[in-house]
Amino acid sequence: ISQDLDALTPRIEELVRHLDELEAEQDTLPRYLESLRKLLPLVPELTDLRRYETTALLVDRRHGELLHELGAELTESLGGNFEIISGNVDDSTIGAVLIVPRSESERVQEALGWEQLSRVHLPERFTGVPFREAITAMSQRLDELPVEIADTKEAITALVRPHGDWVVAVGDLDERLERLEAVRHLGVTTHTFALPGWVPQSRLDPLRSLVGGEWGREVTLVEAPRSSVDKPPAMRC
Repeated sequence: ISQDLDALTPRIEELVRHLDELEAEQDTLPRYLESLRKLLPLVPELTDLRRYETTALLVDRRHGELLHELGAELTESLGGNFEIISGNVDDSTIGAVLIVPRSESERVQEALGWEQLSRVHLPERFTGVPFREAITAMSQRLDELPVEIADTKEAITALVRPHGDWVVAVGDLDERLERLEAVRHLGVTTHTFALPGWVPQSRLDPLRSLVGGEWGREVTLVEAPRSSVDKPPAMRC
């Protein structure tokens, strides 16, 4: 069993990590989509955005003036070579779409340092994808994920299924370990041993008959007196 585990563990761990990633993606993508769909009406219908970078921003309406300050800073640094389109996405949030040349990306990132400006950071696989294409790709990805998750679970099951005997082996080993553990509680001399324990009063006579029938006079069962401070363990039926 140990050899089989050594051989299977790396592959199973790899599959489990992949499953965790898929399930995390399935959990987070809807939140990205919700934000992007709110911002979609702000995105202009441009035919060619390959030379431009589109950045989505969410701003608390209480800090709406930051968009004007951002525009002023970008006007100074980029000479007006940018576009900010904004609008209310809900009662408490202003959405904004910033369009700048890709060549100015680094300077723009420096200008987005205000804590009150929340940039919508897309998952790595959608980074750099045009805004509308990202929404379409995310929707398609959400349709694909249940199949990938099911396939990964089946791959894990397929690796483990042939080894159902491990469950039986674990039960047998646990029983053997319990017996070995009991030896630690034995009082041992050169010729005898003493094993203390608890038994319900109603089972004492059946136990005495069992011991006598199995070992005769070689083993003696003695009922020990209980003190007022003795507390019997919880019994399993």
